[in-house]
Amino acid sequence: MIRAPSRAADALLRPEDIAIEVDPDGKGFVTRKSFLGAMTRLVVQIGALSVRVDVRSDVGSDIELGSRVRASIVARDVLVDPRKEVVVAGEVAAP
Repeated sequence: MIRAPSRAADALLRPEDIAIEVDPDGKGFVTRKSFLGAMTRLVVQIGALSVRVDVRSDVGSDIELGSRVRASIVARDVLVDPRKEVVVAGEVAAP
C-alpha cells in the first residue's frame, strides 16, 4: 500500500533511475552534458529543479545542449524522506 506523506517530502533517486526523451513540448531542457565513458551525465532543468540524469553514451550523443526533454522515473523503488527545515545562522531556510 502506498500512502501519501502528510507533509512535504523529497523523492531520492539515482541519476540512472530517470529516463529522458527529446520532446519539443517537454517541460525540461538540457543545461549540461558530460561524457563519462559508457555513460553520459546530463543536467536537466525542470522548472526550478535541476536534475542529474545518466544515460548510455550512445543515447546521450543524440541529445544536444538546450534540447527540450520529457523526464520519467524508471526506478522500481524510490526512497521518500520527509522534508527537513534547514537552519542557517539562526534563521529557517527553505531546503
